Amino acid sequence: FYRRYILGEWVQAEGRVYDFFTADMVAEVPKGEGAEWYISCDYGTQNPTVFCLWRMDKGRAVMEKEYYHSGRATNRQKTDEEYYQDLERFADGYNVERIVIDPSAASFSECIRRHGKFAVWKANNDVLDGIRLTAACIKSGRIKFHESCTHAFDEFGLYSWDKDAAEDKVIKENDHVLDAVRYFVMTVLRREIAVENPMYASSSVKLRR
Repeated sequence: FYRRYILGEWVQAEGRVYDFFTADMVAEVPKGEGAEWYISCDYGTQNPTVFCLWRMDKGRAVMEKEYYHSGRATNRQKTDEEYYQDLERFADGYNVERIVIDPSAASFSECIRRHGKFAVWKANNDVLDGIRLTAACIKSGRIKFHESCTHAFDEFGLYSWDKDAAEDKVIKENDHVLDAVRYFVMTVLRREIAVENPMYASSSVKLRR
């Protein structure tokens, strides 16, 4: 997508989705006043449930930490209420503005709302536009990742295009943290970018440093 939409080449998507990801995109936790905090969530039952904590300041964001639980890998499937208690512990000490959640996770969204502590936003789940905008934000330095986010780094190395598909399509594996990253970019960061410059409301526009 970078070669196609940014460089203007007509190429088929293949290989790793974020094959440009390097150690330069890992950041120390930034300090300073005026930051806003968000949590993005990809929800699963047997598949992993993921929380990503984001610190956003002046249109840039760092994913500071992650939560990852796989019911399949641990042979222990958690209930919505158990995940909610994990969410509270994960958010402890942070004034979280919103929980940005997988739009298909209706029961968990309702569980969060019922407790009344966190506001919930249903995530924008446009996959291809979301991948394109996420890639642009990573390349431009608008989002970085703390070194503790090891599941995210694992997925950056594995998340791939389906080379056998007739159209651009990702393989639905190794994507749980990166789905949560995409939800944050498309639902929260995109709004901030559009405030800076309305032309950035279109996710296909190149983002500059």
